[in-house]
Amino acid sequence: RIRRQVSIERIRASIETWRLILTERIERAIPGPDGSIAAALITGERGAIPDEDSAAYRDSGLAHVLSISGLHLGLAGLGIFWVVRAFLALWPSLALRYPIKKWAAAAALVSASFYLLISGAGAPALRSFLMLCAMLLGVIADRPALSMRAVAMAALLILAVQPDGIVNPGFQMSFAAVIGLIALAEWAASRPGREQSVPAFAFGMPAKFRRYVVAMLLTSLIATLATTPFAIYHFDRAASYSLLGNLLAEPIVAFVIMPSAAIAVILMPFGLDNVPLQAMGWGVHQMTAVAHYVADLPGAATLVRAWPAAALLAIVLGGLWTALWRRNWRWLGLVPVAGAFAVISMSEPVDVFVARDGQSAAVRQKDGSLVILGARPDEYTSTQWLLRDGDKRSIAAAQAGAHCDWEGCVAQARNGRIVALTLRPGALAEDCSRAGIVISAVPVRRKCDRPELVLDRFDVLREGAASLTFTESGVRLETVAGRRGDRPWSPSRHQ
Repeated sequence: RIRRQVSIERIRASIETWRLILTERIERAIPGPDGSIAAALITGERGAIPDEDSAAYRDSGLAHVLSISGLHLGLAGLGIFWVVRAFLALWPSLALRYPIKKWAAAAALVSASFYLLISGAGAPALRSFLMLCAMLLGVIADRPALSMRAVAMAALLILAVQPDGIVNPGFQMSFAAVIGLIALAEWAASRPGREQSVPAFAFGMPAKFRRYVVAMLLTSLIATLATTPFAIYHFDRAASYSLLGNLLAEPIVAFVIMPSAAIAVILMPFGLDNVPLQAMGWGVHQMTAVAHYVADLPGAATLVRAWPAAALLAIVLGGLWTALWRRNWRWLGLVPVAGAFAVISMSEPVDVFVARDGQSAAVRQKDGSLVILGARPDEYTSTQWLLRDGDKRSIAAAQAGAHCDWEGCVAQARNGRIVALTLRPGALAEDCSRAGIVISAVPVRRKCDRPELVLDRFDVLREGAASLTFTESGVRLETVAGRRGDRPWSPSRHQ
């Protein structure tokens, strides 16, 4: 067993060394940020990409291009499938007597496996690889290549190994996109009259090019609609022009970047990779220009207040109902989707956030914005409060409405309640006498009966970060420990 483990570790070390060599070679051939992005597309190493480029890709809806997943593995595997099958079809005697389609699927499987190894086999790439395997094995077994069964098999395989993957944003977004695209393909295949001839030239475009444009528009639209709810729920932002960004960038990726990358990797052992890498670098430069152009458009990145979990669940159930059924009652799935948006519009935002160390808090004011309390609030926590509230302000700007001194802070909530953050023992008596809510970073050992709610240092240590919502009946308190529940591994269980 020890020898086997040592052998596995040696193989992993060899693969990592190979990946680092590939990364350095690509970055030497393509200098600057373009080389860093090109290396990320081949080896998955994204650490050298400049922050401004990463932000542009994120705000333009092209961040998925930088993460090796379905797009890359699909182009790497299915591109080889098309090339091998087209090459073997040049010999009619071979094509008519032997299953060249299955041979091409096997070659594509090998190609995708190789790409998975050199890309680092990250979680998104592994998910996409399993889905691609299900599709290619379906071709080999004479089963439909694109089917919901293949998606279900891939999902079950992943969840059997990583059950917690079901709450992972990457898992949810990748499977949502695939399910949506397969549902689109099934709908297109079932349309009556699809086999009727179409004009060879219409709307100023040849028929084949027109079909390609329409297909690209529909696939980009469906993928965007399928993934946007998860992006809003997990990351509190929506790329407003994601469809435009993908329409402009996808042809560059499909016809320039990925073919050049594949040719470069094949020719690299012979030292002939410079020309294809230069072509790839040109394509990456154009794609980055598209990302910056789209990201710079007014309102490109829209921050959205956090959605209730029930709303996302309703959207998922409605989307699955619409995608899985093939009869007209499939459109009943739009009912829970509409209900989800009703829940979102009627949901009440949290009035007070309390940090896990009790040293800072955020209070919602009369105008609906948050004011951050604390002498030195935790930067990450405060940033997340603002993001989850759909607020673009900086932490300094969000502190402007607070009344603070070295002993603590006071702010007025939107319903008129006074919220006090006590940082020193000397301020306790005054805060307890005038505030409706007291959040104390120090222990409250003396009586403090006047406020509606008191959270001191020990409460926060025991229950974790908290949120308060003011209702007609009082104050609703939610804590991390309460959401997590009383589990065997929960710290509060053993205290």
